[in-house]
Formats: sequence, structure tokens, C-alpha cells
Amino acid sequence: MMKDIHNCTRMLKEPGYLCNLMGLYESNYARLHQLLPNGIKAAANAQWILKSPRHLDLSLRVERVSRCVLSLEMNYIFYRPDDDCYLAPRLEIRVYNDARLAEAVNCHKYRDSPPKSSLYNLPSMLAYRWRINVLLNKWLDQALQQHYRSEHQKP
Repeated sequence: MMKDIHNCTRMLKEPGYLCNLMGLYESNYARLHQLLPNGIKAAANAQWILKSPRHLDLSLRVERVSRCVLSLEMNYIFYRPDDDCYLAPRLEIRVYNDARLAEAVNCHKYRDSPPKSSLYNLPSMLAYRWRINVLLNKWLDQALQQHYRSEHQKP
């Protein structure tokens, strides 16, 4: 684990390389796997509520499931006084269980999303992927440090 943290710290300092981005995906998978006690395999529409003392609850909801790929949405749960709740920032994650990779693919609250015209502009896409995957990596690291635990999984 210590080697993983050292490698991740080095990678965060050297953005722009595809191999470092793939290493970040590996680190995201390892952290996500630590956070969920029964692993990252789930059925469609499953949801984990992760709780930590004195911190906002986290929601991990399964959007789509295929043989090797799991699409998740990760959010903080903001509770309102009227017993309603609001989910944000809507971070979309794709988990490749066969390759043991977890990739953040979109963040709906991220103001610097690449325009549709840059879909084929590789440096722009790599920079965007880098930013949202660093966000995911740090968020998962923070959740582990704050002792978030899966309280239950809703089918």
C-alpha cells in the first residue's frame, strides 16, 4: 500500500502522460475496493450509503452493469430540513473489474468540461480526464482517512 501511495504522489506531479493516467485509474480502483467491504461487483440499481461520524454521507449508486464494466455515480448527500435530500457533485465512474481500473468519466459540477468540439483533441481530453481522476483519487483518499464505511447496500 505504501508503494501505491508513493507512486500516486509521483504521478500527481507529472500530469499529461497516458501511463500516469492509467496508474491513477489503478489507484482509484484500489481505493474504491478498500471503501466497499464486499468489493465493487454489484447488481443494477444497487446503492451504497457510506457513513462517517461528523461528515456528510456518501452515495455510490450503480447506473449500468455489464459483464466487466460497472458504471457508478458518486455523490455527497445533502439533507434538507423537510426530509428531502440533494445529491452533488454527480461524479460518474466507470469500473473495469477485469482490468482492475476505475476511471472518472464526467463530473457534472466541474466548470471546466471540455466542449463537444474537443472530443478529438487528445491533449484537451487527457487534461480533463486528469483533473477529474485526480478529484476522484483525492475524494476516495479523504473518505478512507475519514473512516467512511458502507452502512448498507440497497438492491
